[in-house]
Amino acid sequence: MQLPRARGPISRHVIQRLTTADGLRTTPEPEPEPTRTRVVEDDDAKLALWVLYELHYRDFDGVPADMEWDAGLVRLRRSLELQFELELREAIEPALTDCAADDSDVGAQILALVEADRSPSVASFLQRQASLEQMLDLLREKSVPQLKESDPQAFVLPRLEGRAKVALAELLYDEYGAGRPTHLHQAL
Repeated sequence: MQLPRARGPISRHVIQRLTTADGLRTTPEPEPEPTRTRVVEDDDAKLALWVLYELHYRDFDGVPADMEWDAGLVRLRRSLELQFELELREAIEPALTDCAADDSDVGAQILALVEADRSPSVASFLQRQASLEQMLDLLREKSVPQLKESDPQAFVLPRLEGRAKVALAELLYDEYGAGRPTHLHQAL
């Protein structure tokens, strides 16, 4: 896969680091300035984070495989993801506070959150109003995660024990084609 075009100083730093990785550096490159906007709103920071995560899934053309564990890039990734997590937690804190006060079953709380959501329906919009270009955009966006299918969940498998590990392994077995390469969900 080709590296994307940079959208600002952070993604430019990541892409330059990946494309000039020759193992001969004697002085580390300076870290880029932190984003001045929220990561959830900063296309540059989000693109940099995506590129850094993508190193763990598939290779980029011309990027040495060991760049996945480049200390400077791992440090930058951690910084971006900590900020991103903090922003997400702040955004959902009111809903979590309401749930914490409710001592009912976690599953029931999740269903209640979904039921209380008044966001417009994506399915209804697509059915009634979407243009061809909007429909194609959605399909393009959905195709990227389809390639990874359950890979993120597989990363957690070594950290689980007992029933949780067995349950996840059973789900992954189906997601990965139940032993048949032609049935891999990412290929469907």
